[in-house]
Amino acid sequence: MNSFPYRESFEQTFNTGTNTYFIPNWKGNTIGTRNRIFAGASPRTGDQSLNIIPTSSFKGIIEIDLDLTGINNPRISFFAFSQRNGSSSSTRPVLLSLSTSIDGGLSFSTNTLIGNENTFPNNDSTSYAEYFYELPLEASGQSQVVVRLTAERGSGSGSAAELIIDDFSIESQKLPVELVSAQATSKNSVELNFNQPISKESAEQVINYSVNQGVVINAAQLITSNTVRLSTSLLENGHYSVFAKGIESDSGENTSDTLKANFTFIEPLEVLEVEVIDQRTLALLFNLELDDSLAMIPSHYAITPKIGQPIMVGLDSQFQNRITLELEEDLEEETYELSINGLRDRSLLAIANDLIKTFNYLPLTVSDISINSSTEIDLTFNQPVESNSALELTNYDLNFGLKAIFSALTDSTVHLKLNRPLVNNTYTITINNVINQSGNAIAENIIINLRNEISTPPRAILINEIFADPSGDHEPNPSVLPNDSRDEYIELFNNTLTAIDITGFDLSGGTLNHFVLMPNAYVIATALSNVEKFQSFGDVVGVSSWNGLSNNGETIVLVDDLGNTIDSISYDQSWYNDLDKSDGGWSIELINPNPSCIGAHNWSSSMSDQGGTPGYQNSIYDPSPDTRAPKVDTFLLLNDSTLQISFNQTMDVTSLIPSNFSLSHGLSIKNLSIRNDLGTDLLVHLDKLPVPGIIHDIRLSGIRDCSGNGIEEVILDFFIGASPEFNDLLITEIMATPSPSQGLPEAEYIELYNNSEKIIGLGGMTLADAINSTSLDDFTLFPHQHIILTANNVSDQFTAFGQVLGVSNWVSLNNSGDQLSIYNQNGTLVHSVEYSDTWYRSETKANGGYSLEMIDPNYPCLEERNWIASKSPSGGTPGQVNAANDDNPDLLGPKLIRAIALDASTIELLFDEKLDVSTVQSSKFKGDQGLSFISAIVNEDGRTIQLTTNEDLIENTVYTISVDNITDCSGNLIQESSDSIELIVASSADSQDVIINEILFNPRSGGVRFVEVYNNSPKYINLKDWKLAGSTNERTLSSENLFMAPQSYFVITNDGTTLQEQYPNARSETFIELLSMPSIPSDSGELSLLNSATTVIDSLSYNEDYHSPLLPDPRGVSLERINFSQPSNSRDSWFSASSTEYSATPGYANSQSRPMFSQTGEISIEPLTFDPESSRAANFVTINYSFISSGNTLNISIIDAQGNRIRELTQNTIAGREGTIIWDGTTDQSQKARVGYYMILTEIISRDGTIRYSKNKVAVGTLF
Repeated sequence: MNSFPYRESFEQTFNTGTNTYFIPNWKGNTIGTRNRIFAGASPRTGDQSLNIIPTSSFKGIIEIDLDLTGINNPRISFFAFSQRNGSSSSTRPVLLSLSTSIDGGLSFSTNTLIGNENTFPNNDSTSYAEYFYELPLEASGQSQVVVRLTAERGSGSGSAAELIIDDFSIESQKLPVELVSAQATSKNSVELNFNQPISKESAEQVINYSVNQGVVINAAQLITSNTVRLSTSLLENGHYSVFAKGIESDSGENTSDTLKANFTFIEPLEVLEVEVIDQRTLALLFNLELDDSLAMIPSHYAITPKIGQPIMVGLDSQFQNRITLELEEDLEEETYELSINGLRDRSLLAIANDLIKTFNYLPLTVSDISINSSTEIDLTFNQPVESNSALELTNYDLNFGLKAIFSALTDSTVHLKLNRPLVNNTYTITINNVINQSGNAIAENIIINLRNEISTPPRAILINEIFADPSGDHEPNPSVLPNDSRDEYIELFNNTLTAIDITGFDLSGGTLNHFVLMPNAYVIATALSNVEKFQSFGDVVGVSSWNGLSNNGETIVLVDDLGNTIDSISYDQSWYNDLDKSDGGWSIELINPNPSCIGAHNWSSSMSDQGGTPGYQNSIYDPSPDTRAPKVDTFLLLNDSTLQISFNQTMDVTSLIPSNFSLSHGLSIKNLSIRNDLGTDLLVHLDKLPVPGIIHDIRLSGIRDCSGNGIEEVILDFFIGASPEFNDLLITEIMATPSPSQGLPEAEYIELYNNSEKIIGLGGMTLADAINSTSLDDFTLFPHQHIILTANNVSDQFTAFGQVLGVSNWVSLNNSGDQLSIYNQNGTLVHSVEYSDTWYRSETKANGGYSLEMIDPNYPCLEERNWIASKSPSGGTPGQVNAANDDNPDLLGPKLIRAIALDASTIELLFDEKLDVSTVQSSKFKGDQGLSFISAIVNEDGRTIQLTTNEDLIENTVYTISVDNITDCSGNLIQESSDSIELIVASSADSQDVIINEILFNPRSGGVRFVEVYNNSPKYINLKDWKLAGSTNERTLSSENLFMAPQSYFVITNDGTTLQEQYPNARSETFIELLSMPSIPSDSGELSLLNSATTVIDSLSYNEDYHSPLLPDPRGVSLERINFSQPSNSRDSWFSASSTEYSATPGYANSQSRPMFSQTGEISIEPLTFDPESSRAANFVTINYSFISSGNTLNISIIDAQGNRIRELTQNTIAGREGTIIWDGTTDQSQKARVGYYMILTEIISRDGTIRYSKNKVAVGTLF
């Protein structure tokens, strides 16, 4: 948008969707038709408004794209109000805030709240009001401005209010130019901030500015659109005023008069230097001149440790930034801390508060000595030294005839040139009479050691002979060499023309004692305890901490005392080239000390009759050239783009060039790295990553060793394991219950199968059950191979069955069922199985010792239909083709089996098998009653889909949802007979919406208790997490969704089978079976029905006295509610069930229920004739009352034909406006009344004491 002033009244048709432009330049995160962000019908002008309804999971975000080129000081104005949304108990307001981005939406300014938390409340008390938002100054003139409106829920309960916006305007403002602030940023720089962008021409005119106190302005620079930097003469501490005039706005519309701003410059007070004059005098140098009255106070200074305050302070009269402190105690050899407080500079603006400075008083020492060349050394003192004494040559004395013949001084370092070169030795230098620069310290007999070390060149000393196994079955006879198992030695040979001091050299972890090895000479290195044994054979050097040599081979390394490797070899028994001699008693010897190539080919067993030649030339010495071709020793893929090749001989490095290597599948060489001087270790760096999952090869040709022998053409294979995609890798066997064993190890395992044509790398993949997860180690699985996964500590028990990968932190498998999943290295699901013990299809095998096996790996999505217990006699087939392997095609499409409303705009659909995710789109789902969907997301289980509705669902509504053209992951299209389902959107239950309707609390022998509940409302109600509470405990009815239709029944019991057997008319489809019932005593007790929030929906107290007194045995007879509208906790609301219905009616209408009827008069009787002992007709009478006002007192009596009162039903009973009282046909003596007519006499006493009577006739009959 680039045309201003701009006004938007939202009269266009809104585009719907997510993250879409619903009108030009206006983008919203979710645009709907009646929720989220939508076009409303509450305009201030025109026909439409912009409406936003935030929810707990939705925050309305609108972004407006603006091009403000040429626009200054932009301002937004708009009209808005809020109105009620949600139920009457909802109190959450809407919070509206705005922010601005000037980089196209990459970053935004801090949100600015419009009004406060009460500006847009959730009620109908507000009307349109105008609001303003000033865009940040830096937005002026910018071309990529985005203004963000955010509407979100405020604090409160329930839903948030609905926000309505209209007549939205954006325009520029003409503001006078103002100088907002001034700040000194350095000693010669002041920055001025204006309230708007200003013109560069007027901003950089020096004449437009002035600063008081004689400050000169040298230059003015516009550094931002509204900030000017003034370069000034040096500022001193003080208060200043700066003036600006003639400054024009960037638009040229305004020019300022004289503007003024104040600023203060304060340079902090600092101690630049502490000089130790002597042991009791310090000189301090400050960066500023000091106020003399404060500077002379001793208590303003403190020195720690030990010294304390000075006894006298002196201020230099000429340089008032220099202070002298006289101390009471001597300074010693330690570091001190000077603390200064209360000092001010002359302006009194800079103050010293806890100003800390450390200083040293130290004797003169040499802190460092270094060798620059064989004739030049540097001595560095710990402090500056006086030049004359430092340059005096006689002050430096060296041993071994060395003298200083020239000196030079740089700071505290003395450079000395010597009369002759240093050699490999340790020298002593003694220093005297050198004085420090302060004159308070002098060098007296300072002695320092100088070690001159020269590294030994590679192969200057050779490992020439190795005696690793002194004894054996084929040792020389007679034995000449020492032959105890500990009598090992290594012979070293000086292959140079100079003597070499090998003292302190390291030989494979041991240290050589003092010895100088002469040119072309040999020395026998052995353990200190063996030195005497070998002295008769030649020169011997003892080795401290001798490391015994391995008979089978190891690596021996010789390192000089500077850490430089001189020689190293890695030998093994093949170097003997003689099986008998490798058994012991013989050494291996170097053939040629100066070969063209180094390697195993240059070694062999000794030919000497004594078994070796310690101390002199080897028996197999031969300087002839090598003629054997080199070979590849090792080859491996070092990382995804690097190959490592090792050769068995020293190579001609000039032949190790890219043209002598060729690669398959389009790979080429980026470069080669030769890792050692011998060329035996080579890295091949590839130009790109190899294709994962396939075999590549590299071809070697034209490569030579250092003797010129060419290698035979070699082809080496390598590969990178691919990361598997969905169903590339399958879980095909699960051993969850390994005991009792049928022949396999008693340990859990999981078998994986490579179901692809790719080589798969398992390293970094994740194995998970429903609770825990673990990472898999590196392993390569080739196409159509199996691998066994099991715990690390038992993995060796499975090696006989196939490939095994031990797993750390093994996920324990639940016997009865578990969810197992494998994820690739990117965290994407590859395959999952949620098994249960029903999958075994055999109760015996489910008890243990048998694995679960997948039948047909071509249909991995079939789940239970594709699994069975192993048919193998040993209980499973780990690492092999499953014993259950067979054709088991998936020919049926998926079925839609459940729909649940998770909230007002989210529906969860459940299918009976896993789906092909690629076929799931929101457009394939349809709903009736105007229901449509904006998104469809498949959950990780592959069988559950979450649908987001375009409009909120309506409570207490049954929708029909249908789906078209989606397939299971085997490719089967959804079945037409199962492609739709009903969605029940339940309502919240109020008190008495669901009532307790029937109770069997005293079952007959072998029977079970039950409680029947009835939906006495027009609502669909979800009983998930509802509870039935007894006298002492409670039970949850269902942890899953359980919908109860209006006027329907549910029966709660713990044994539906027994209940159906004892009451044949029971409706089993209404049963809710619990593991156990709450406490329901057989004589009396209490029952409550609680919703998921533990609110009591219905409750009552029951008693066996509620039964008919004519009932011979109450066991097995339920109590039934007579009328749905009567209070639950009233005896007159209950009566014994009829024996014609087997004495209970679980799941259907009560046998004793009485329909509601129109009341005539205050007192009515229903029925007029009854038989108290009948099981086929009415066996009690109801006395129904209905009064205009409440508070009446009732006395009801039964009078026989002779005028005798046979039963007093109630006495002084306080009645409500409506109610029922029953007469069961018995007398006060609990006997059945005789057959005949009776009068029901009702005395009614009103609240004002007025008494009136009602007389009604009823007949007690009998059946013949």
